[in-house]
Amino acid sequence: MSKQANSQDYDWLVKVIVIGDSGVGKTNILSQFCDAKFSITHMATLGVDFKIKTIDVDGKKLKLQIWDTAGQERFRNITKTYYKGAQGVILTYSVIDRQSFQNVDGWLRSIQENTNSSDVQLVLVGNKADMSAERQVTLEEGKKMSQQYNIPFFETSAKSNMNINEAFNNLAFRIIQTLSKMQTNEEKQNLNLKPSEGKDKPKSESCC
Repeated sequence: MSKQANSQDYDWLVKVIVIGDSGVGKTNILSQFCDAKFSITHMATLGVDFKIKTIDVDGKKLKLQIWDTAGQERFRNITKTYYKGAQGVILTYSVIDRQSFQNVDGWLRSIQENTNSSDVQLVLVGNKADMSAERQVTLEEGKKMSQQYNIPFFETSAKSNMNINEAFNNLAFRIIQTLSKMQTNEEKQNLNLKPSEGKDKPKSESCC
């Protein structure tokens, strides 16, 4: 996280990672959010890719550096390094792939192991909600899991752009709240470190 003090381009630069099993639609979620594009052809992400998008949230300009990570097991150790410095996570499963939903627990453990989880904001996303005929995970199951872990939840469709912006904006709003709170605490600490004028001066002794 970094604060841009002398530029009007953005107020905060933050890192967001999109994680989840291979094939759940992470790349299309990112493409739809950043470029308003969707590709029918699926090509697995190799390692990691990222895009940049600046959005206005709560009166602040937030520059998002969004990392699209590979979901395949053979890349799992590589992508662990990309947790470092992340302020936000979009944890994704596919509503037409029950195994990807069951693997959410493992991804949450990975987040806890590789981040200071108290400072990282999460959103749970059930993607491919437009494919109702092939659905394997119900909306109620997604809600139940989000309540279990106390994580905001959205069913999305990268194809129809359903709830994509809403999921990212929800995450960004809570990141802003966290960063603002951290900044306030830092300012208080710095203020407390400054010597208070007059209070610590020894009193002069007087005989009369």
